[in-house]
Amino acid sequence: MSLKSISLKKLLQLCGAEEQRLVSEIRNDIRLDIRRQQGKTSGGGDFHPPFWRDAKNFVFEGVDLYDATEQRIAKDKNKKRLYPDLRDGFLSWWDKERMTTNEKIGILENSIHNHYPVPHFDLVLKVDNLLCLQVGNDISKVIYPYFPEIPSLTPKWARVGLWLMEQALSEFSITEMKILDVIRGKDYSQNSHPLTGKEQQIFDDRYSIILELWNSLKKEYPDFQE
Repeated sequence: MSLKSISLKKLLQLCGAEEQRLVSEIRNDIRLDIRRQQGKTSGGGDFHPPFWRDAKNFVFEGVDLYDATEQRIAKDKNKKRLYPDLRDGFLSWWDKERMTTNEKIGILENSIHNHYPVPHFDLVLKVDNLLCLQVGNDISKVIYPYFPEIPSLTPKWARVGLWLMEQALSEFSITEMKILDVIRGKDYSQNSHPLTGKEQQIFDDRYSIILELWNSLKKEYPDFQE
């Protein structure tokens, strides 16, 4: 059951989805589970990691992100529509990020991640593939990418995402964390969108609804196995 082990970006996408899209996403998730159970591939692989590798190489190695994006598109025409939007959103954000400091920016670490067992739920939250920056000698920034085109990340769910990051990455302060809505080039942090103290309850309520819907819909798929 993929809903029991889920990336933060997918979880935030489900949390923010309108009802009709939520049903569609869950149905698709169940069908993918069935294909995996039958030993079939989902086809095409994950869409976003190649772009994110290029974005990291742009930050740390000076790779031309325009050229890298064109090469990705040349190899896979399915990337033709969204990869330029991801590139432009990321570069817009990066230009603003660079303007906040004159310090040298380098790699903090490459291996920062966690698969976090969320209390009160049979759920493992995957917080992987972070952009981890060392700014000068004293400042660390841990940036999680939100890729979905729909829905856009809202302040409400960004705060929940930051709260979940804080639980999963306990070795860092929440003041060092950001979530980046890549396509829109907009980030969310404790500084720009302070937590309200209600994030856990908001998450618990929403995830309970998602889980109830998942359990209801899976009954329509006799091939699915727990």
